[in-house]
Amino acid sequence: MAKKIAIWTAVLCAAAVCYYQFFASTPQKLTADYIDATMNMDYKKLIGCFDPATQSAMGGVSGLVSSFAGFELTDIMALAPLVQEKMDYQIDSIEVVSYSGMEGFEGLSGLPVLYEAAAAFLAEEAEVVFTVSSEETGQTSTCQMTVKRYGMEWLIPGDEDLTYL
Repeated sequence: MAKKIAIWTAVLCAAAVCYYQFFASTPQKLTADYIDATMNMDYKKLIGCFDPATQSAMGGVSGLVSSFAGFELTDIMALAPLVQEKMDYQIDSIEVVSYSGMEGFEGLSGLPVLYEAAAAFLAEEAEVVFTVSSEETGQTSTCQMTVKRYGMEWLIPGDEDLTYL
């Protein structure tokens, strides 16, 4: 009986790690999507990075603009690359520096993959530090932001402000 429990526990842990690696929303994936949407001026993808209340508010703004102007805000944003050059920044690093809500799981910190998998499902907030750079300008920027878990999805709270380090 103990052997069956151990086998099922190992199978469940392996399944959780596989799900985390390939399918789960993580602070790192969210941050990469946010940077990509910003650099490529992808308004729809950018809105999808924020919490439900912010998504709803931005949808309302878009609807308001379309009711008065007769065209969607996303149509205006699609023209942005014609006016402004695409930013040539690349992501150098994305690192979660801390999680909140992981009390009792500190023992897993020696096993980064298991700790990150557990945090993807159990943590409430994460502090993410990321660095982007431009080969063209030689500029490098390091920023920190807080992301929160909403259900099973990590999103940026609408009141979050990037902290430049």
